[in-house]
Amino acid sequence: MGAGINTVPRVGLLRFTPQPIDAETIPIGSRVRLPSGQTAVVLRYQGYKRQHRVRLVCRYEKPRNKHFNIVMVLPELVEVIHGT
Repeated sequence: MGAGINTVPRVGLLRFTPQPIDAETIPIGSRVRLPSGQTAVVLRYQGYKRQHRVRLVCRYEKPRNKHFNIVMVLPELVEVIHGT
């Protein structure tokens, strides 16, 4: 390493930072792929008072556990498979 001459980070140190998107661009009832790789259906939008972020409330299509079949996820972390 140099003595601070080159301040550009190396390519291996760069990280993917998703940009915030509007939750209404993903319609209710659409199928999405979650970060875990599972597919889910969007049920509704959920907002919080303290955090000004809107999350998607999704239901797994094939849940691993029948008691935990709902997930809340940020809209920029999902990939839309089929929109309605």
